[in-house]
Amino acid sequence: MAEFSVTAGRDDMSLLMRPILDLHEDTVLTVDARRAKPVDMSAPRKSARLMQWDLNVARDMHRPGQVLVYAVSGDHSVPLYTADLGGSPRGKDEIISFVQGRFAEPGPNDDYTDSPYEYNLADARFGRLFTGLRLHPEQEEFATVHAQYAAVTNEPRDVKTRHSAQPTSGRRELTNFFPGFDVNRLIAKAPFHRAEHYLASGLRWTSNMVQGSRETGDLDFMLFEDDWHVYQPGRHYHQPRWSQAVFGPHFRQLHDHSIGPDRGVKRRGDRFTAEIDMFLDSAPGHQSVLKSIQSQFRLYRGGQLIKDWPVFYGGGAVDLPPEAAIYRLEATVSPPVSQISTTVTTAWTFRSGHVDGTQAVALPLLDVRYRPDLDEHNQARPGNGYTIPVEISRQPGTGTAVIAEITVEASYDDGKTWHTAPLAQDGAHWLATVDNPAGGTVSLRTRAKDTDGNELEQTTIHAYLVNN
Repeated sequence: MAEFSVTAGRDDMSLLMRPILDLHEDTVLTVDARRAKPVDMSAPRKSARLMQWDLNVARDMHRPGQVLVYAVSGDHSVPLYTADLGGSPRGKDEIISFVQGRFAEPGPNDDYTDSPYEYNLADARFGRLFTGLRLHPEQEEFATVHAQYAAVTNEPRDVKTRHSAQPTSGRRELTNFFPGFDVNRLIAKAPFHRAEHYLASGLRWTSNMVQGSRETGDLDFMLFEDDWHVYQPGRHYHQPRWSQAVFGPHFRQLHDHSIGPDRGVKRRGDRFTAEIDMFLDSAPGHQSVLKSIQSQFRLYRGGQLIKDWPVFYGGGAVDLPPEAAIYRLEATVSPPVSQISTTVTTAWTFRSGHVDGTQAVALPLLDVRYRPDLDEHNQARPGNGYTIPVEISRQPGTGTAVIAEITVEASYDDGKTWHTAPLAQDGAHWLATVDNPAGGTVSLRTRAKDTDGNELEQTTIHAYLVNN
């Protein structure tokens, strides 16, 4: 077994650990906090201050699916000390100790609100706990991501972010470390831009964000990257803007290093399950928390309602008859605080019957994603002849969608009247041409059908705004 000892004084925290403690005979272990050495980290920018540190130690318990994780967090006001108490080190895939630090510019209120930059550092030791640590990287050791966060309303809304690191080597079961989301001091008002610096060598990173109100405690939505990034030192990266319209339900892509559960609309035997991220932005590779947005769901079989979820948080299940039939799944989502995608109504039509075996099988539902060129306020330029990339795909794991029919319509009066948008195929997607009324909004409606008979109809009210 592993032995941990934590000592916490008024002004510091110490972690001491012996990786293996053999209790087959009388054993004396002396725990002396004086053996602990400081964990000393810094960022290249002299004015940056340690906003948060996180220490994780993971131990394989040699039982299926069981990993013991010890985690502790603090900031610059609580220095961290660590010590390995000796004994034989364990294997690389048995114990890992991992520390992560986050630096930002302190403001006049002794917080980090609206810091224009941040530095993210991390380091790992395999087989034991490190005894103290010095981590003082230079600027050229970091990759820089020029991150942008769009506004979905003209009301003041707060955005806070979190970044998680993993070593690029080691067992994945031992390296799923996620810092706490309680850093309420690094908050910015949407929209904003921030230079996010990531220590690159030997690490991979993933990010997520929360939008809401610090004053009221309301949560609007959460967005997560569903994969990890491996950055190169000294390189600059420009990733898709967070919270960029058009929002709507989307199916997760499948990656070798996917984060979070495998969701989707599936059938195992005669059990139908639906777990859909109902309010995602336009960037591929984002996911959400199912319970962050309330929606409504209905499932029909042959035109007859068989299940109604009037309050639906992205997940539900029902048993179906074994005979194959045509099903229609309808969903409506109306986010509480957004001027973008204020109501999204989707109907999927597909065929399903009994599925043999014990594995859940994904069903061939279609997905539409719009990628208009918008500014940080989710506004487009006014004028005629504005083109919108439209992508149609199938739920991952169900084959490639070969589209037999597609129409796109635009409305400039909140869906009262609709106008057919000319379409031109451009490789794997289409370009829809619409008119943007100055100071107005554009709603979108798409109908699509693939060669297997699967259909999609989606209406998005206030898909995006138009500036004056």
